[in-house]
Amino acid sequence: MRGSGLKQAANALGLSVSTVSRAISGNGRVSESTRKRVNEYMLRSGFRPNKLARALATKRSYNICALLPEDAFASQAGFFEGCLMGICCAASEADYDVIVAADDGLRPAQLKRMIASQKADGYIIMRAVEEDATVAALKESKLPFVLIGTSSDGSVPQVDADNRAACRELALSILRGGIKRAALLIGDPRHTVNGFRESGFLEAARLCGISESGLL
Repeated sequence: MRGSGLKQAANALGLSVSTVSRAISGNGRVSESTRKRVNEYMLRSGFRPNKLARALATKRSYNICALLPEDAFASQAGFFEGCLMGICCAASEADYDVIVAADDGLRPAQLKRMIASQKADGYIIMRAVEEDATVAALKESKLPFVLIGTSSDGSVPQVDADNRAACRELALSILRGGIKRAALLIGDPRHTVNGFRESGFLEAARLCGISESGLL
């Protein structure tokens, strides 16, 4: 709601502009009955709070930042596209916007600039890597964040599939068909998902009585 809208609402309700502003933002001492009167007036009049004004009042950006790996679309475009679509849909339902920044987990300078300028209220790290400088920077910032992947740090909020079990079952379905020599092609060993996949593959080989010398 712009300044003129605040003044109009205040005049109509017999309240001060500051009271109307506090009722809209949710900050400051305003009685529940006053807050209800203001909200009902806004609905009747078709007013919507201006997002910038609301951000200034609440000290929030109403942005969520998705930290996308720099090589995201080189080999796993489908996975990251699906993640971004889900993030955007969930953010929209919460009246948030999504900004996307490139991240490799090694050089957090850009991230630290974003944190300092309060570009986002929370962050989503879209790939887990070993010794992740991004995780360290976000933990230091005290901002909310979540990792898509698995971290050995139990204090990091994380969401992941069981990649070890998935790769084990996939490998078993091949090895039990009589194949005696098999290879697992994976990418950067710093990506924790690849470590779990390798572990699952080796476990499947052991279950089938295949030594590591029979693997590539």
